[in-house]
Amino acid sequence: MTTAPAAPLRHAIDPGRDTSGLPSLSVIVLTMLALALPILLTPIPLLIDLPSHIARFHVEATIAHNPALAANFTYQWRFIPNLGIDLIVAPLAGLIGVENAARIAVAAIPALGGLGMLLIGAALHGRLTAGALLALSLNYAYPLTFGFVNACLAVSLALVVFGLWLHFGNTGRTRARLVLAAVSAPVILTAHIIGFGVLGLLAGGAAMAERRADWRHPVRFTIGVVRPMLAFAWPLAFLLLWQTGEAPPNSEWFAWAQIARWLVGVLRDRWMPIDIASALLLYAAAALAVALAVIGRPRVAIEWRGAVPAAILWMAVILLPGRMFGSEFASVRLIPVALSISLLAVRERRGEARTLLAVALGFLGLRLALTTASLATASAQAERELAVLPMIPPGARVAAMSIVPCAREWAPPRLSHIQSYATTRRDAFANGQFSAVAGQALGLTSRIDPVLGELLSTGTVERCDRFFPSTPLHETLAGLPWRGVDYLWLIDARDIAVPLPAGARLIWRSDRSRLYQIRPPR
Repeated sequence: MTTAPAAPLRHAIDPGRDTSGLPSLSVIVLTMLALALPILLTPIPLLIDLPSHIARFHVEATIAHNPALAANFTYQWRFIPNLGIDLIVAPLAGLIGVENAARIAVAAIPALGGLGMLLIGAALHGRLTAGALLALSLNYAYPLTFGFVNACLAVSLALVVFGLWLHFGNTGRTRARLVLAAVSAPVILTAHIIGFGVLGLLAGGAAMAERRADWRHPVRFTIGVVRPMLAFAWPLAFLLLWQTGEAPPNSEWFAWAQIARWLVGVLRDRWMPIDIASALLLYAAAALAVALAVIGRPRVAIEWRGAVPAAILWMAVILLPGRMFGSEFASVRLIPVALSISLLAVRERRGEARTLLAVALGFLGLRLALTTASLATASAQAERELAVLPMIPPGARVAAMSIVPCAREWAPPRLSHIQSYATTRRDAFANGQFSAVAGQALGLTSRIDPVLGELLSTGTVERCDRFFPSTPLHETLAGLPWRGVDYLWLIDARDIAVPLPAGARLIWRSDRSRLYQIRPPR
């Protein structure tokens, strides 16, 4: 039996508007399938960091009975708030293989994000809005293209939990809310700490909106907001198990240039004019809807339980550091979720819904088609590069570097970690496995020289500041511990001349890449 909504929620829900229902099962299934297909249909979903994640999954799954891997790697399970995809792939890898398991797990990220957005929109407005359809395109925002798969999974789960949390509030199920918060919070924290933070900001902002009638009574307002948040906060004790004192301090405060780049590139993929125009359309839609709602135009309404969390997320984008808890680009990763909640917070008048829904659906279809085409192009490129792998024997030590230009290109550097497939498919070591990051489960044996273990997977021909002050390629290669290197793999290097040790010989080349044998195989 459904109980009446709690008193504070009556102030957050428009009278006469039913927000107790959930989206239909057919809408949910079709949406999740449409969002998952671009990755499911791609043989090698070349998200930038994903190959290194897959290599780690492979080491974890096979190192116990694989001497070639054990010669170069160590693996020790430990709690870190960055295990989302790892925990999904681990039980699946033995059944369908690591690469297939990873593809399915990663395809679940946009699918779950879409589910969460549908739930949030239904809880806020009681129906599908044009803003919700526009927001669905942000499930393929730049953080996923970058390969931040654990963080993206955690954010998608946070959206699902927030949608259910709102729904339980609409129907007055306070106890169900508390149970949902208490059970989901440690799961999302384990998936990635950024998702846990997003969940707290979303729920906290909604709690503030629900208690907005008490804003003039600070004590009553604070108690009303804090009380429901305690069920989300208890897993913070888990962080005591994680903090090792090795993580670098938070840094990159108020990095305005970085924030501006990520704002413009929120949908960055392959086609710069279309991607920027798409982003501007989303910003314009959110800003125009909010402006019309603020000035009281009847065509658009705004829901406080969406608007307040969105405003808090935008403040977090500006006020939080770019590097936090050892994660790069921590604050700017929040841009897509802040924009999606901004779009979900508004609704159009029913009389105009059909036209706006058709336009929004067309936009979503266009973005999914472009994403599918881009992933397919990158997968074909990866297949050509990976033709080198039969030349690399198991257990070999490979120094690999993908050459990127100093000038920023719009298309993401998708080959940045392609060398990790030497680990996944040939049981070899290749640099760029994030093994030097504090607290990681993956480590290296003494057979791997520390200089090789910390070698970046990307390089530039000359010194430049694209990501950081880079060392020119010839200086990097001159400083390599060649006694501990069996092969040198230069990716996208074309015909660039490089210094090589005596006895090195070219054994494979394509129109873009080369493989040198440094030491004869044993």
